[in-house]
Amino acid sequence: MSLSRPVRLSVVAVYLVAIAVVSHDPNPPMPPLGFDGADKVLHALAYGVLGWLWAWAVGGRRPARAAVAGFLAAAAYGMADEIHQSFVPGRDASALDWLADAAGAGAGAALWWARKIRARDSSSGGRRTIREPGAGRDPA
Repeated sequence: MSLSRPVRLSVVAVYLVAIAVVSHDPNPPMPPLGFDGADKVLHALAYGVLGWLWAWAVGGRRPARAAVAGFLAAAAYGMADEIHQSFVPGRDASALDWLADAAGAGAGAALWWARKIRARDSSSGGRRTIREPGAGRDPA
């Protein structure tokens, strides 16, 4: 079953609101991962999901473009989120957090793209059609 683009974008919107709610909390819940930098892993995971969702939501016939759009949209939201946190008491903006957001967004979008390419290749029996230069053109 294929969902319409407005439905997919609605899923992204719900996830964006969830990130905003957690971001606005002065003391957000943190699972005990037990090592320094654990918050960066959580940032990367959250924005990896967002990068994947954005690519999925805007995906179409050009998966590479959708993946780039997913990465850019998620990374931009991560930057806006970090700026927003600078106004939340008890929180601060962090370039390292944003780098973790962007890395996660890139990984999530890339995973969506790889899955899309793999599905396309398996549906064609693994064959790729290579066009000869000039093929399909009318000889003038």
